[in-house]
Amino acid sequence: MKAEDAVCVCGHPRAAHEHHRRGTDCALCDPGACVRFRRGSWWRRLARSR
Repeated sequence: MKAEDAVCVCGHPRAAHEHHRRGTDCALCDPGACVRFRRGSWWRRLARSR
């Protein structure tokens, strides 16, 4: 998986966390819901599927 294809634990791509203003919050989530990019790992995906 390429870095630009990475998905955050919020379910949105890395590009949603990169913007021209200060901060790293997700531009597609509700304010305060996802304050920084956290790459989803295999164990997080496994835990969510249960």
